[in-house]
Amino acid sequence: MKLSIFDAFARYIRLHCLYLQISMKQLAVYKASAILTILFSCMFLIAEILTVNVYYEFSDRIGDWDRYSFYILLGSFNIMTSLYTYFFEIAHDEFVYKLRYGELDCDFIKPMDAQAFTSIQRVDYPSLFSLPIPLWLLYQGVHGLQLTISLLDVAIYCFTIVIGILLVYLVNQFSVNLSFWFTDTKNLTAMSNQIVQLGSRPIQVYPKLIQWSFSYLVPVILCTNLSVVALQHNFRVSTLLILLVSTTFFFFIVRVQWKLGLKRYSSASS
Repeated sequence: MKLSIFDAFARYIRLHCLYLQISMKQLAVYKASAILTILFSCMFLIAEILTVNVYYEFSDRIGDWDRYSFYILLGSFNIMTSLYTYFFEIAHDEFVYKLRYGELDCDFIKPMDAQAFTSIQRVDYPSLFSLPIPLWLLYQGVHGLQLTISLLDVAIYCFTIVIGILLVYLVNQFSVNLSFWFTDTKNLTAMSNQIVQLGSRPIQVYPKLIQWSFSYLVPVILCTNLSVVALQHNFRVSTLLILLVSTTFFFFIVRVQWKLGLKRYSSASS
């Protein structure tokens, strides 16, 4: 009997809760590694904040951007990447390993979509410990600009954050999917990280070609910049539609890539 969409969703939640418990036990085993991860994540984020402060040490504005708008941008970007790391990064790393050694057979026979299942098997609890810093940055930006935030602004902002997490996931999923064709994808993974990092800066600092490519094809820059605009009451519905269409198109590309890659997969027993 075919499962209803509600039964499938409930099964997904139960599986995810199970993997949450497994991840917590693994965190307890590797405490020192988790502590170092938290420390380095916080150090890198603090270094980014200090860099922004250096930018604005001699001027209140750089182009159309003031210090507090940059704080909102940087905070939003790091919220997106931290939540991606929490939900998906370890699963992506393990996917490459299992694919290389033909150990994905068990994932493919589970009663849910294989791509979704391979993406939820581990979470990274240490990444949550760095979240207070970008949240503090977001608060400083909103407070510094003396913005009045409505429920609609909050809803649109949260929506851009969700889309941002999805985009970071898709960029990295596209990279790990290439493991179906290439044995070593370290350089490609590094490239995907660089693409994601584009979203940490204002769109105006990039050449027109990069602005267009990463606003319409892979809209990581558009998404993070839109999160700032949403809180500043300069939001346009047409911009949101562009983001939705671009994200949907990129999702379709990654999905087709996944389907083609499955045809090349060979298990360890074959």
